[in-house]
Amino acid sequence: MSRGTILYVGGFELPDLNAAAQRVLANALIFRDLGYRVGLVGVTRRQGAPALGRVPGFDIPGIEAWEAPYPAGQVQWLRRTVGIGEVKAVVAAMKAAPDLRAIIAYNHPAVAQWRLLAYARALGGKGIADVTEWYGDVRNDSVSGVVKNLDGRLRMGWVNRRMDGLITTSPFLTDHYASTGLPIVELPTLMDESPGAAAAATPDGRPKRLFFAGSGFDPAVLARTRDGLKDRIDLVVERLAGAAASGAAFHLDAYGLTGTDYRALRPDHAPLLEQLGERIRFHGRRPREEVRRALREADYSIFLRDETRVTLAGFPSKYSESVALGTPVLTNAMPNVLRYHRQDLTGRLIDRDDRARGEAHLVEALAVPAAEIQAMKDFCAGSGLFHYRSFLDSVADFMNRVE
Repeated sequence: MSRGTILYVGGFELPDLNAAAQRVLANALIFRDLGYRVGLVGVTRRQGAPALGRVPGFDIPGIEAWEAPYPAGQVQWLRRTVGIGEVKAVVAAMKAAPDLRAIIAYNHPAVAQWRLLAYARALGGKGIADVTEWYGDVRNDSVSGVVKNLDGRLRMGWVNRRMDGLITTSPFLTDHYASTGLPIVELPTLMDESPGAAAAATPDGRPKRLFFAGSGFDPAVLARTRDGLKDRIDLVVERLAGAAASGAAFHLDAYGLTGTDYRALRPDHAPLLEQLGERIRFHGRRPREEVRRALREADYSIFLRDETRVTLAGFPSKYSESVALGTPVLTNAMPNVLRYHRQDLTGRLIDRDDRARGEAHLVEALAVPAAEIQAMKDFCAGSGLFHYRSFLDSVADFMNRVE
């Protein structure tokens, strides 16, 4: 018997076109397995999409997926920041009003989220916020830029504190909202798959295969925000150049950015790139399945991040996806990662601040015998650390406290 209906609302592009959709789908499976009927209300950039409709080809039992066109132009965007018309239409289409248990707003505009809270309560349900990011002011003095900056402050500082419950994604956000006394459950970015056997490690005597993916070094991204670099592949390049000078053998495949992107931001790294030569290859943006296959086949994935509000508030989906696909991770010791890190099992920690120590850590990691890397890959693939089913009890307890 159904425990009622939960609607998940936000700017995710179903079925899996952005990281937000991957998170929301995994969380939706948790609610489904707990006995709820789940409706997802996302967005689409597909040309010719109706004003509101079902997501084509979406077929997951117990979950209905709906989408509305991504706002085109300032008027539509402003309307989306305050409107909840699509949600009301989905409630009507699903006949969900009599048994609505909750509306979950995923990083939603503040005014619209506040209205969703009131709407959920009017139907006898609860309003929950899924909070996974905390970006600073955008680099824009236009009307939309001003609205976005005000919206972020209002949502994070006022609306979230008045919800009936919060889903967070990091210790930073959990601690930030602890004083509210609200029910809170912390969920990292989860996965809905088990990869089976891990891919084979590179045989001894051959260069280790490294993997990097990220768009945070994209000049287009940096042009929109004052928060600076997110995924510091420039630090990775520096550490790898030092490791190579010490005799370490490796090959890095970097996805999500081109060599031109990289050189535009770090022209001073031209000598390092020349030194690395064929050890590093920039692939740019590639189909998701190709990227996931490269990740699964790598010996390690690698990324380094600064500790800023942006990186502390979120959870690196690249970490959970790598572990879930059976690839250990080389990264620096951030609080959101340390909660799940198992040294020499899920990967190894690399010093981000001390260049010499970071290079030494990389040299050590790249010298690990194939058998030990295979053991790490097998542990990651079989750990279930980030499988959504590992969090069923936590979410069930959370919902009992919310309801």
